[in-house]
Amino acid sequence: DKMVTKQTARDHKFVYRDECLEVFFHPERGDKYYQFMISPRGTITDQGCKPGGRGDRTYNAKVVAWAEIDRVKKEWRLTAAFPIADMKETPVKKDEMWGFSVVRNHNGKNSEYTAWVDTDGNNHKTSLFGFLILRGE
Repeated sequence: DKMVTKQTARDHKFVYRDECLEVFFHPERGDKYYQFMISPRGTITDQGCKPGGRGDRTYNAKVVAWAEIDRVKKEWRLTAAFPIADMKETPVKKDEMWGFSVVRNHNGKNSEYTAWVDTDGNNHKTSLFGFLILRGE
């Protein structure tokens, strides 16, 4: 099955239709969470979201991402850094808990979706996110 990698523009609304990884951070499980979609081309769409999935693509974090495609093995690897300061204005407290989820989208003839946690078919269902414990100060 061929890898779909059509989108190249930052914050393109259809990056999720490409092969991509979606990473969700929900700081302190508050009233806002963040979604980052990164394709094998390194195309990034990021948005600040309110519960229910309403996203604002004018949000632009200083995400650093490197993607590498191995066409022989039919796989790709992603290394990314997500700046906490772009998601939270105050310093991280000791043992601060954030909601977290990762979803892999493989779109094409044999589409496949893999999630780190089961969000009942809705990637934006923050109540079902897993947790990150941040060490902070």
